Amino acid sequence: MHSYHRVGKSLVAAGILVVALVVALVAVVPSIPAEATQRTASGAAVEQSKVILRDTSSDGPALWTSNPSTPHLGLASVLAWIGTDAGHSLNIMQSSDGVTYGGKVTFAESSATRPAVAAQGPPTTIVLAWTGTDANHSLNLLCQGSACGASAGSFKKLTLNETSFTSPALVRFGNGFLLAWAGTDANHSLNILPFSLTTSGSGFQLGTKSILRQFGSVSMPSLALNPLNNQLLLSWAATSPANQLAFATSSDGVSWSQAQTLGETSAVGPSGFAVADTTMPTYWMAWTGTNVAHSVSVRFTPNVSQWPLSNKTTLGEAAFGGPALGYGGNVGQTLLAWTGTDSAHHLNIATLTTATPTLDQRIDTYIAGLSTTQLIGQTLMMSVCTASYNANIDQALKQWDVGSAIIYTSCNGGPTEPPTAAGLQQLDQTMQSNANHAGSLLLGIDEEGGTVDRLAPYFGPTPSARQLAATGNPQNAYAQAQTDAGRMSSLGLNVDFAPVVDVDQGGGEGPSRMFGTTVGTVTTYAGAFLSGLQQHGVAGTLKHWPGLGAATGNPDNTLPTINQSQAQMNAIDFPPFGALLYQQPGMIMVTTVMVPAFDSHSPAILSSTLVTGILRGQLGYQGVVITDALGAQGLLIYMKQQGYSDPTQAIAEASVRAFLAGDDLLLCPLAQTDLQAVVTAMTQAVASGRISQAQLHAAVHRIIRLKVELGLIALP
Repeated sequence: MHSYHRVGKSLVAAGILVVALVVALVAVVPSIPAEATQRTASGAAVEQSKVILRDTSSDGPALWTSNPSTPHLGLASVLAWIGTDAGHSLNIMQSSDGVTYGGKVTFAESSATRPAVAAQGPPTTIVLAWTGTDANHSLNLLCQGSACGASAGSFKKLTLNETSFTSPALVRFGNGFLLAWAGTDANHSLNILPFSLTTSGSGFQLGTKSILRQFGSVSMPSLALNPLNNQLLLSWAATSPANQLAFATSSDGVSWSQAQTLGETSAVGPSGFAVADTTMPTYWMAWTGTNVAHSVSVRFTPNVSQWPLSNKTTLGEAAFGGPALGYGGNVGQTLLAWTGTDSAHHLNIATLTTATPTLDQRIDTYIAGLSTTQLIGQTLMMSVCTASYNANIDQALKQWDVGSAIIYTSCNGGPTEPPTAAGLQQLDQTMQSNANHAGSLLLGIDEEGGTVDRLAPYFGPTPSARQLAATGNPQNAYAQAQTDAGRMSSLGLNVDFAPVVDVDQGGGEGPSRMFGTTVGTVTTYAGAFLSGLQQHGVAGTLKHWPGLGAATGNPDNTLPTINQSQAQMNAIDFPPFGALLYQQPGMIMVTTVMVPAFDSHSPAILSSTLVTGILRGQLGYQGVVITDALGAQGLLIYMKQQGYSDPTQAIAEASVRAFLAGDDLLLCPLAQTDLQAVVTAMTQAVASGRISQAQLHAAVHRIIRLKVELGLIALP
């Protein structure tokens, strides 16, 4: 992180802090290069107009904006900042249109960093929060308005017995407010404090503080509320991975979801908001980039469970500190405020709009037209091993709306089915044409090469992962994957369950399936293989999360265990997965293995800790997570320990648990009775509320997105 946003107890004098702040920012945030331009894409945020104010700031500004659900105050926004005067005084200005500001008020208070601002009314009452310049960097609250008993032209102030690492965040919530800040403990844990206004005493009534020790921030957090569902959005720049933007949600400000990351880094904390306007994406976030120019970037999404990469906009603007973002509901404008990188650091205000409906909006519109049966069907991948189209496949496609299939070319060591490549091509084409949404099926196959080579009966054997790595040239892995992709596409297949990114550590999985014994080798060759597939129209699948290189056996035959420590897995097993996320793998497959270092109760395939917490939260993967085979012996052994002695019922219950853990796509067994049991279990779980509509929609969103990217579904 950058030292100019570290407000700790070592900075005991305001003068030292201010000098450090200004000098460091000037040193590392140069003026934006002349050739820098605004980059937009379909569905991106577009800057419509900009006003440069005459006022200057020594840090980024704060912005309160109205919302369609906010009581009308005659205000679109309130701008707050710390001045460039010697005392770094607090300032506010109001605007009725979001762009024209006036009536500046300067308070005789000094702030170490940018303040936070919120408003309520009528009558209008404005609340400020800031980190003081005292030796402890205490948090302060200020209220101007009748709701706290402040007379006209005056204010009430309360200095809290709390210290902050950097700037706080503030949001109106319920009948009061929530204050958030990064603490001065070693992890800089995020803190949440509810409070309300009162006309007696200090003007503030404090609630019970929550310390979110699971979230650490290197800079200021951001708090926003979606008035449509009363859901809070907390966002911050994480301490680990360093500077990664992260967010979590809550309905009460006390219990929070697990953190998810955006795959973006910021020199300072982000600014987020949620808007109660059904004509635009609900959740928005803006941040200052870590590029040389410290450009301002914006992303938005209608569904907070997934922030798409496609609508990121890097504006032709550079920020001194962090930006501020909001929506003036009474004027219908998205507002962005920032401190410029000009020599005087003038405040800037711009209005933003969306160019076209985003891909995520279009996907959500598509999903809104699906029935519950169709939604559940999208989460299922049936197993197919047959010489030709049959009644079982027809029932799965037409009655249960199953949206995906894996093709096996041999059943339990039997003859090749279909016996010819032309027969397999015909089978795939017939399945696609008989799907209720013709042509939309994900059709996958295990084509690793070596011992797992489903296309060998048609095209001859291909080299294993270890043999490809032994050539010493990653281009050979790329070329083989390119060949495989061409063959698969010619047969109507669009997903390969490869490459394996397990790092061989002498475990129970066959070493020939793994590219090597080091993170570097596996990442290099698996990455080349993944590129060869995905650059030629076939989605790749990284497997087997969380890594089987040190497992005591193969999940197909037993319930293996990984006896590595968290440190060992973080150093060896997880890195190949994390390093290849920039290639946006179509899927990641999670397998059945016990990992007591992270979850002593459930195998990885059923573990929310390993799927939602680490794969999504820690690594930041936002694509489709598919289960390994639900009929594998390892999973049946575990479910028998859970009291499910009947294999069909065990598979049915495991499917629901896997989905609840965060798996999107369920790889169902071959037997039709097992597939039907999974359909029934998932249907009952959705009907009862055990599986929420939000989680079902989020999973289907990811699956549909992959289908759109593969050209299987065309959206209007």
